[in-house]
Amino acid sequence: MVKIVLGLVIVMALGSGILSLKTKGTLQSVRQEVETAKQAAASSDAARAKSEKEAQAATEQLAAANKAKEEAESAASAARSEAEKIKGELQNVTSQIAAKDQEITDLKAKVTSTAQQSPETPSAELTELENKLKEAQTKLEEQQQIARALEGKSKEAEQRAAALEEEKERRIKGLNAPGLEGKVLAVDTSWNFVVLSIGDRQGVAPNSTLLVKRGSDLVARLRVTSVDPSTAIANIVPNSGPKGALVRPGDVVIFSGS
Repeated sequence: MVKIVLGLVIVMALGSGILSLKTKGTLQSVRQEVETAKQAAASSDAARAKSEKEAQAATEQLAAANKAKEEAESAASAARSEAEKIKGELQNVTSQIAAKDQEITDLKAKVTSTAQQSPETPSAELTELENKLKEAQTKLEEQQQIARALEGKSKEAEQRAAALEEEKERRIKGLNAPGLEGKVLAVDTSWNFVVLSIGDRQGVAPNSTLLVKRGSDLVARLRVTSVDPSTAIANIVPNSGPKGALVRPGDVVIFSGS
């Protein structure tokens, strides 16, 4: 009888141990599943945060590009207005010079005629005419100096207006300055973008295209997403270069087009 009871106790102990092991394994499995769910949730949150960040960056880049375009248009318009104003002033002064030339011609004729009438004794009329002639000649010289200055200003204003019109068109079309060249400063392979050594001061335009070269070999194409005064950020265009080619810091970037 004692043996039977002892056997039952052993069986029950074994069963309890097995049940305990199964329960422990189940708890571990549940904990692992919970941890996996947490990691998935964190990954999902990170992906959502990444998407929101990209969307915000794209919005800011678009706003910056539009602002730059508007500023270029405003500057070009102001320069053109200034050039037209100076041109109008120059035309006005030119007309005054022509009128003063005619006045001097008329005064000279009157001086000559009056002098011939009284060659020995200068009259008060002759003296007055000669004074008027000197004043007219002095005024003419002043107007000619003003005209020369306005011609220089007009030329400068026209050149500035033309340059700003070209800049405006370049920004609207997304073109970079001709002859543009720089280097890749850094590469982010996870986000597939690069940082460039050239920016707005060198003529880089948002949404423009650049070529990445290493020696004489084409490595990839870039699409500019944002521009700072001396640097720019650009996305690497997928499958735009030879298979397996990777953009590296130090690679040369050159102007491509819109």
